[in-house]
Amino acid sequence: MELTPLLVVAPSEVTTAARFYRQVFGAKIVSNDPEILIGSDLLIITCPARSRTDLSPPMLCLQLRCSDPEQFAKKILNTEQFTPTSEHCEWNVKDEHGIFWQFTNSKQSYCVL
Repeated sequence: MELTPLLVVAPSEVTTAARFYRQVFGAKIVSNDPEILIGSDLLIITCPARSRTDLSPPMLCLQLRCSDPEQFAKKILNTEQFTPTSEHCEWNVKDEHGIFWQFTNSKQSYCVL
């Protein structure tokens, strides 16, 4: 499976970040591929490779390590928001509303792989 990593979210922000990207970008949680790791301490935001037919850019994938995926899925249905700020910008992605967002390369809460 070929995915382009965009950023890794800090463990303390995994739940709110997953919620944000699912709500705003319609991101898919990818958990049924042998190369995807499942545990709730890590969230990697990825963009599908052009060769993928089931996920077309700018659709994002949430690559999770999750000890209990069902419980994690329930947590991200919460309405609390996570919002990346302009100082974290590096990579543009267009959301479902036609708005372009950029992803972080900050060495603090996030890092580009």
